[in-house]
Amino acid sequence: MRSIAAFAIMIIAITANAQSGEKAKESNRPNVRSEYDRSKDQTVVTINPERVSTMVTGEFFMSAQAVYPGKKVSEKVQCVFWLIAHTDDGKLLRGDTTLRVVIDGEKISYGKMEQADSADTAEGVREILVIKLTRAQFEKLANASQVEMQVGSLEFKFRKSELADLKAFVALIKP
Repeated sequence: MRSIAAFAIMIIAITANAQSGEKAKESNRPNVRSEYDRSKDQTVVTINPERVSTMVTGEFFMSAQAVYPGKKVSEKVQCVFWLIAHTDDGKLLRGDTTLRVVIDGEKISYGKMEQADSADTAEGVREILVIKLTRAQFEKLANASQVEMQVGSLEFKFRKSELADLKAFVALIKP
């Protein structure tokens, strides 16, 4: 558990540093970006947080990131999927954090998401859950015509724009 949380914190730090980096491969989707950090000799590919659900108790966003050494994609790509919740009480994502996915009718359990961060804010509670996924798992999501996800009692279906962003993300992490 700690390894995923530590990895998530590392990704947050990498993202902060990559903000000042130079562009790597280009994406045709404005919500997907790739930046090369010359000082660390690594590239970070990100899907900016996208709202996937709004409920009476809060809003939910998904994001994804991949990191690989150098400017050229190699087999050493580390990928994570994020779920960010802004809720009134912070209780919605507590309990069962298994990421369940339905991809074109096929049910798959990707495993437990781990809490990377939690904070009380003026608007309520912000929680960030993270799970490592392989490039192959992201490719399967990106190649689907329908994707539904569930974490705890939160369920949402990807819209066409989110599937297009996944396709663009995967295109930037393929060798």
